[in-house]
Amino acid sequence: MPDTSDNCPLVKNADQANNDGDAQGDACDPDDDNDSVPDETDCAPLDGNVKPGAIELCDNIDNDCNGKTDDNLCDDGNPCTDDKCQGTDCVHTPNNNPCDDGTVCTQSDKCVDGVCKGNNPLDCNDNKPCTEDKCDPVTGCSNLVAPNGFPCEDGSVCTINDTCVEGKCKAGVQNPCNDNNVCTIDFCDALQQTCVHQPTTAGEFTNPSNPNFQSCNAASPGFCKVYVMQRAHRRLRDQESGETARAAESRRRAPLFGVAGLPLSICPRLPTPCQGVRASPTFRV
Repeated sequence: MPDTSDNCPLVKNADQANNDGDAQGDACDPDDDNDSVPDETDCAPLDGNVKPGAIELCDNIDNDCNGKTDDNLCDDGNPCTDDKCQGTDCVHTPNNNPCDDGTVCTQSDKCVDGVCKGNNPLDCNDNKPCTEDKCDPVTGCSNLVAPNGFPCEDGSVCTINDTCVEGKCKAGVQNPCNDNNVCTIDFCDALQQTCVHQPTTAGEFTNPSNPNFQSCNAASPGFCKVYVMQRAHRRLRDQESGETARAAESRRRAPLFGVAGLPLSICPRLPTPCQGVRASPTFRV
């Protein structure tokens, strides 16, 4: 080829390739893409849009030749997502990487559904009943002396309502161990550290909400037997007395035990725990 028509007369250039269409062929042109960046420092010497200093785009290309594709353009600042360009859009995919939830009160944090979750909480318990055990997100555990009156547990079943006094747990009142059954004797066994409900057949009681005469059942310790006046006897008494309905009602509220001439019958009921208050053998309901 004559030199006058050769775009690189001093360099062998059989194909006469000329990327930028200027007067010099690629074989001898120091800037083949005519982007003002010499080919030797241009990461894409044949692409005028890719060069050092170019604006990075979300296109999976290292537009600015810094060795990083897309330069974290899609970084959302969340360590629990993997960020990348997909076409010209950003995609944020949740991962399960280790992370930091920002508090020292958790020891093994992990990404879950795109959020950093704290796990394995720091145990700040000093096993002292009269300290307030807390964990500060920045400074960690603290065990300050609890104020006087702070609820605590002195370790004994036989006391309740224990409170802190000058940093020490003081016993509260004696545990009554009350099972609300007057046919048991209730007390706390300090040696065994348990409430005891000892069945008894002694004592009788009345329940203000139940017009039945009841006493502890000798056949079934810890349970009641129930006596009730038959309705027929009530009506008979009212008729024989000749009293008004109001007076009859008043008499119905008289003692059910010890009323002369009025028989009582045992009500055939299953034993039930006694509920009421102890009283003398004669009751008023």
